Amino acid sequence: MKSWLNGEKKENRRLILEWFKKMNARLHASGSYVLLIKLSDPTEIQVGALGKLELQRGWLFYVGSAFGAGGIAGRLKHHLQPSRRPRWHIDYVRLHAPLMGVWFANGQRNLEHQWAATLRGHAALSEPMQGFGASDCRCHTHLFFASLKCHSEDIVNVLQSRRTSCAVDFLSPDQLHL
Repeated sequence: MKSWLNGEKKENRRLILEWFKKMNARLHASGSYVLLIKLSDPTEIQVGALGKLELQRGWLFYVGSAFGAGGIAGRLKHHLQPSRRPRWHIDYVRLHAPLMGVWFANGQRNLEHQWAATLRGHAALSEPMQGFGASDCRCHTHLFFASLKCHSEDIVNVLQSRRTSCAVDFLSPDQLHL
């Protein structure tokens, strides 16, 4: 991080470092998140016992939550590194596609299921596999697909709907210094 900060003015460096400290503190707290995953090519993935997932080129949105030790940062560390021995459904997908960013909100209230229901109603999104990421709840799925990239602001607006009313931020992988 220091190398690209060297060219910044002192005041800008201070503001950037303050922003990173603030985000770092928020990432280490509990909360809910949506992963943005890019599919460069059509692919077929065996998702454990759940079955085969056939995907076209496009974008995946995976809804999750992190209320254990390490908070959102702990969970994102897992998601940033494709797992050789998949534990969760999303681990199978991550073996084939890169993580491009994450939307997240802090709080003790689990927004995972509300966000899944909200995204399910979004016109630009489809549901590629029933039960994906939802084996421990009543949600239809926690995985959504878009053939075209959605603007980050659109997703933030959907997640911040009146049903959830929370502050949502987006970070790209290069901003995730975990």
